[in-house]
Order: sequence, then C-alpha cells, then structure tokens
Amino acid sequence: RWDKDFQPMIRKALDKNGAGELDVVDIYNNILAGTEVIWEVVDDQWNTVVVLTTVVIRYAEFKRWMQIAQFASKPHTTTVWLKHLPELEQYAKELEVKGIEIIGRKGWEKLMEPYGFKFRAIKLTKELA
Repeated sequence: RWDKDFQPMIRKALDKNGAGELDVVDIYNNILAGTEVIWEVVDDQWNTVVVLTTVVIRYAEFKRWMQIAQFASKPHTTTVWLKHLPELEQYAKELEVKGIEIIGRKGWEKLMEPYGFKFRAIKLTKELA
C-alpha cells in the first residue's frame, strides 16, 4: 500500500543519498509493478516512522540477493526498524535469495554489524556533465 506519508519521506531520502537516478514516481511505479516491495514501521501511536523498500537483484550465475533499496526514517528513529529484521530475513528466505544487502553510507556498517552484516564495498559514483 502507498500511504501519503511515504512520498515526503522517500523524497527526502532520495535527495540526501541519491544522485538523481530515481525519483518518488519511479519508486511508486516499481511498487505497482511488483518489482519493489514497500515496508512500513509504525510507532506506538501508529505513526509511520520508517519506510524502506526491497528489491531482488540478480547477479551472475543466477545468484539472487534481496537489497534494501530505499530507506527513509523520521528523526531519531533509524534503529526502530531493526526489531523487524527477522521478518525481512524470513521474507528473503521465502524468496530463496542468497542474502540481504544494503548499499548505503558508511554509518550502515556500524549499525548492521551486530546483526551479522559484513562490510564488502563502497559504491562510488561520478556524474558526467
């Protein structure tokens, strides 16, 4: 489901972290097409505090990983979603993927290491004029 709160949260995340590859309409269309799944985390008052999306990425030799593609949170709520990590892991197992990956800023390494995630690479980009 697409909630009115999702759009500004995802737009803010894309503005902060993206290089213009995607916009909110792209994410919305991916969700409608079934190529991206949206997850919502709410607080005790049922307010949306975290929105994230997942996609299945296919690599060589048919290796598939589930990627946390977009992540948006309200201030001071970044870690709230971690209690739902087992649900994401179960979903990934049902999809029969090899694992879960996150491409993000360096701070993700420290946050996710206690949950079994290992640092593998940094994604570097350069916009061409």
